[in-house]
Amino acid sequence: MKKNRVLTILLNVIMVLVLFTACGKEENREGQLQIPIGSSAADGKYYEDIVKQFQTAGFTDVTTREVPDLINGWINKEGDVESVSVNGDTSFSKDDWVAQDASIVVAYHTFPDKGEKTSEDKTEEKSEEKTTEANHDGQIQVPVDSSGASGSNYEDIVTRFEKAGFTNVTTREVPDLITGWVNKEGDVDSVSIDGDTGFSADAWFAPDVTVVVSYHVFKDDSDKGTEKGSDDGADKKESKKSSSKYGAAYDGLDTTTQNAYKSGMSYLEGLGGFSRQGLIDQLSSEYGEQFTLEQAQNAVAAIEADGNVDWKEQAVISAKSYLEFQSFSREGLIDQLTSEYGEQFTREEAEYAADQVGLK
Repeated sequence: MKKNRVLTILLNVIMVLVLFTACGKEENREGQLQIPIGSSAADGKYYEDIVKQFQTAGFTDVTTREVPDLINGWINKEGDVESVSVNGDTSFSKDDWVAQDASIVVAYHTFPDKGEKTSEDKTEEKSEEKTTEANHDGQIQVPVDSSGASGSNYEDIVTRFEKAGFTNVTTREVPDLITGWVNKEGDVDSVSIDGDTGFSADAWFAPDVTVVVSYHVFKDDSDKGTEKGSDDGADKKESKKSSSKYGAAYDGLDTTTQNAYKSGMSYLEGLGGFSRQGLIDQLSSEYGEQFTLEQAQNAVAAIEADGNVDWKEQAVISAKSYLEFQSFSREGLIDQLTSEYGEQFTREEAEYAADQVGLK
């Protein structure tokens, strides 16, 4: 009996200690909040969404910082979170407790010409903007340059143009996807302003200028590259009917050349950046697919006949991959793209690519 009483007393003491410790912890957390998202989970998210999460949780000192490290926006998109720091610490867990007024800095990727500026730069820039706006009466600046839009989701680009004040923004489907390995459905292929696809981010236009955002779709789900609502799309679909997903020219090939055709499409969709001659070389090379030269040539000709390749766009892919790792002048890039020891694009294709990546 005495033993049970001692045990009961000990249990009561332990309960009191636990309650006291818990109360102490709650008292110590006065003025603190739990972090709404872990540091690793925030990476790659759109920065405004992360800012909103911290503000909704009650944090009062949430700021942003631009990281001007983007070249073409293939891997990281403009606005994607690069890091989040809490009082300078970039490694934290969801539900960690920190002070409500802790310094939260959300750093996000931007293109270099939109890098972070000092307060003096911003003051001077605002003064220059007022003068510039006066010189462009009735016009507004584009929110993103032509190369920066490429690869982004088309709805995001449409929204950015509309928020900037443009009133005539339309979309166009580009039915060029087969596997979706390189370009995803909905990724921007190009943006044109009054037919110009090589504009810069500081260009000025009238609010009612025609802005067309073209984006990639799969062939079977598209209107074959026409504006939505156009009758021409139905005509093109009818003329392209085939027993295969590739096209009528593919159907007319022998089995081995069909394999070369499919191998060529895998290269175009999986890697991209091939010229006509470059693809033929890859298919017929002893270090590549080892088809005969004739089979490779016939396969590439059939790919062209079925409308499954745009060599100019392939040149753009190649140009962007070069600029990802090295700086080029316009003429230097064109030379690389057209060289018989390089990519073997035509001069016209290389010049188009240089225009699309903004080299003037």
